[in-house]
Order: sequence, then C-alpha cells, then structure tokens
Amino acid sequence: EDPQAPALLSGGEEIAYHVLDRRSSQLARLLIERGAGPGDIVAVALPHSVDAVVAVWAIQKAGAAALFADTLSFGDILAAGAGFGIALEPAASSVRWLVPSDPKVQADLTARPAHPVSYSDRVRPLSETDPAFIYRNADNWATLTQSEALDRAATLRGDHEIDYESTTYTTASTGTAAIDEFLSSSTAGALSVLPTGDIPADLEDGEVTHWFTTEADPAGDAGDEIRVIPS
Repeated sequence: EDPQAPALLSGGEEIAYHVLDRRSSQLARLLIERGAGPGDIVAVALPHSVDAVVAVWAIQKAGAAALFADTLSFGDILAAGAGFGIALEPAASSVRWLVPSDPKVQADLTARPAHPVSYSDRVRPLSETDPAFIYRNADNWATLTQSEALDRAATLRGDHEIDYESTTYTTASTGTAAIDEFLSSSTAGALSVLPTGDIPADLEDGEVTHWFTTEADPAGDAGDEIRVIPS
C-alpha cells in the first residue's frame, strides 16, 4: 500500500519496499531462467543482510522453497534437498549456485525486468501444497507448505499484534526464528532491522517492537516496550 515505506534497516540505511520488490523481482527472474521453481529448494547461504532478504523474497516469487543456510554445512544443504543456492561464492557443483556479487550476475540482474513476477513467469504451476520453507526440526528436516506459511504468518501477526507500524528484529540467520521474523515483517509491511552484531544498539537505534529470539540471545536486554517472541 505504501511502496515508499521502509522495509529494511541496515546499518542506519533504510531500504524501501519498492526497492526490495524491484530487486527481488529481477533476482526471481534470474532464478526462473536457471530452472528454479515450485517444488525446488534454494539454499540462501548468505549472512543476515539485505542481499539475503532479497534472495528469500525472490525465491518465494519464483515459487520455490527457501532454506536459510548461512551456518549450515554443505552436507546439511545437500541433506535438505537443495538443488539451487545463493551464496557469497560457489561450492560443489552438485548445487547450481548463483553469486550476487559476481559482475556477470549483476549485469544479468540489471538487464531483467523489475515489474512483479506472475504465475505465467514460473517454470511450472504453483500449488498450496508446494514447499515454501525448509528448516531443521530437532534431527529431522521439516517443511512449511505455501498455505502453511501464509497461515503461520497470519497467526504470528494476530498473536503478537504485528502490523505495518511494527519493527521486527532477529539475530537468527537460520531456523524458525529467521523464518518467523521474515514471514511477520514481509506480510505485515513492517520494518525489519538487520543485525549489526551489537544487539543493544540494534534494539535502541531501530526502535524494535518485536524481537524473535533464539536460545543464545540475551532476552533480558529487551525493555518493557519490546515484545520478546522465543523460537
């Protein structure tokens, strides 16, 4: 509803929703041209950054499933079933890697149309039962389908009163905390604060209202005005 609204806060710089939308549409088209689509799993082996958020948006637009893979080993990525990956540098050839910083990739992205991706652009039709996210649940791999992801987003927004005026935050780059923060912020039109490594400063400077925590996070740093949502 407000393309100019800030979508991400990264090191003091705000990235508007229309920029995130444009960049992710271009990346989605590149993923589609390389064969990624509904039923495929794309590993996002990037630090929690603007590029990582753009990648997850692009994967969803392509209709594929996102695997937050920043801290995962290559063996884990293969075990999760990923056939495609977005990373800082390519790894083994059994996964088709795309490196956003590569000059050729950057040129390919710039040349792609930036308007919204539609169902007719995808490599195959997308259904409600196709996977949207892959994550580790205890010792096993679990799947959120497209419909389950939308239901989970609606539940998170309702249970924790997250809307377009909210500011969300997580230090997690993998797992359910990363997925839940992404789903909540992107579907609510909220502002997502990206971690800098200084949690107290991130919480204060970003005026965080909702913190999706992991077991390692010092949740006691949250003031009364921050709602802590454990993973």
